[in-house]
Amino acid sequence: MVQIGSMLPVPADKLAVTIQTDYCGNVKYENETQSRILVDGGYITMSGTKPIYHYYIQDHQGNNRVVLNYNCTIEQEITNINKGSINPDLHRRPKPE
Repeated sequence: MVQIGSMLPVPADKLAVTIQTDYCGNVKYENETQSRILVDGGYITMSGTKPIYHYYIQDHQGNNRVVLNYNCTIEQEITNINKGSINPDLHRRPKPE
């Protein structure tokens, strides 16, 4: 029996993480920290004070199919399998040189 007002420990598998997302113009904030700047054709993230550019490659309908970083490394590929799911085989593909 638990007394009213007493504190019970919460198991780690019952905890939830909440991320607050806000937008101010083309800047996206997560938990009050700038996470990315949205630009035409992609977005910019910051690594310390260095900007990292990410670019979208779109199909003929304007849907984003690939996200590349500034080195032309594929970061994400979206296929038509399962209605636009993220490609699970991406990590096995050779990276362009």
